[in-house]
Amino acid sequence: MFKFTPKTEDELDQSGLLEKGVYDFTVDTATSVNAKTDGTPMLKLGLTIYGPDGEHKIFDNLHPKLEFKIRHFCDSIGILKVYETGQIDPGACEGRSGKAKVDIESAKGDFPAKNNVRDYVPRVVKEVRQAKVEPVVTDGADDGSDVPW
Repeated sequence: MFKFTPKTEDELDQSGLLEKGVYDFTVDTATSVNAKTDGTPMLKLGLTIYGPDGEHKIFDNLHPKLEFKIRHFCDSIGILKVYETGQIDPGACEGRSGKAKVDIESAKGDFPAKNNVRDYVPRVVKEVRQAKVEPVVTDGADDGSDVPW
């Protein structure tokens, strides 16, 4: 007897894909390219996403129309100061790691469903604030001098 698990078309389309979620990634490649639609310069990224079942390769494009995504990407991989200059050397991205919000793009025509990066997760930097300490002024009545230690 030949046994198998029946699946819907949607289940078949999405088999082998990561579930929606936040995953660690490493930038394998970063290349300056021009968008096919309007010729706008953008950054094409080749990423390795680390899922629970192993590594997944995803390509992503950072286009100037998605300003939030560019900032979050730079923050995620630790180059926010580079972002603030208004230009990114693709080589400064390669080999760096961060966290990405991965989504599933539905199948379109002849193209199967695939994972894509919806956004990048900025690094959490805890700002240390020093508390302002006000000096305590006493009249000397209880200066603690009677404490034995």
